[in-house]
Amino acid sequence: MALFWLIKEIFIVGLICNLSLAFSVEPKYTKFQFEEQLLEKLIRLEMYIQELEKDNKILIANAMATINTTKYEMDKERTNYIESTLEMKNVLTDNLNKTKEMKMEFEENLSKTKLEINNEFRENLSKTRSEMKIEFEDNVRTTKHEIPKELGTVVEEQTSIKDDINGLTGQIDQINAYVAERKIKDSRTIVFNAYRETPQTRSDYSPVIFDHIYQNEGNGYDASTGIFTAPVSGIYQFNSQLCAKKGGDLDYYIRVPNVDIVTGKKSYADIVTGEFRAPSDADDTKCTSFSASYHVQKNDEVSVRTYSHDLDANSKGDSLSFSGTLIKET
Repeated sequence: MALFWLIKEIFIVGLICNLSLAFSVEPKYTKFQFEEQLLEKLIRLEMYIQELEKDNKILIANAMATINTTKYEMDKERTNYIESTLEMKNVLTDNLNKTKEMKMEFEENLSKTKLEINNEFRENLSKTRSEMKIEFEDNVRTTKHEIPKELGTVVEEQTSIKDDINGLTGQIDQINAYVAERKIKDSRTIVFNAYRETPQTRSDYSPVIFDHIYQNEGNGYDASTGIFTAPVSGIYQFNSQLCAKKGGDLDYYIRVPNVDIVTGKKSYADIVTGEFRAPSDADDTKCTSFSASYHVQKNDEVSVRTYSHDLDANSKGDSLSFSGTLIKET
């Protein structure tokens, strides 16, 4: 806005001088004063433009720092998660090995018990027939009551061990499936980069259509509508560049879906808004760039919109562009 009033002031001063010459009236300013003031205003204009360029560089540096910090935190979180999962898997594996050892110990004890019974039986054979008969009858009566109980206990313990092993195996399968799913999510790549090299008029804040595509992994961007539809939910980074012909004005923003926390009603939000005016004395088309990060849900639509008859582009580097990338899937 300050640039607009500065150019307007220069125009008024020039107009007054021209009218003074036309009507042969003594000018308010001498030629030297007029040129001196004009030069002063041009210097102020150039300083203002340099400040704008400096602010743009700071904005881009901050955005890159945010991206690098977010990536570092994601890598750190993923490493911690993998380490904790491997530790859990090792604990479960140790428990399974201990269970197997218990089973082997039980089977060894059962074998020893059978061997001891056989040895005792052979010793009893050396006794007298009457003693053997009496002891045998006593052992038979005792065995009829005790062996079924012991066998029932053994069967119950074996069933319990099998159930524990099956449960541990199921937990390990669930952990492996979860780890595999996380690996797929962590390795998923969604990125698009589209551009336009011809002018386009927008008078209703409809999406700017970037009809050429450099890259579209995930197939989220539609070059016929200018709309990106998120394939998965996550945090995305969006960037855009718009250009205006000299002296032209741009009102622009990035539109994303939004849900009201109180009512739950779905609407839209403009996460980046701004105005841009190309200098009227510029040699060529002038451009401005902007970017933002936003948490987008699956199937949400994101677009760049503007209201302007001065939207300009060409194939000499002054192209309109829209890009985005998935930073973290949620």
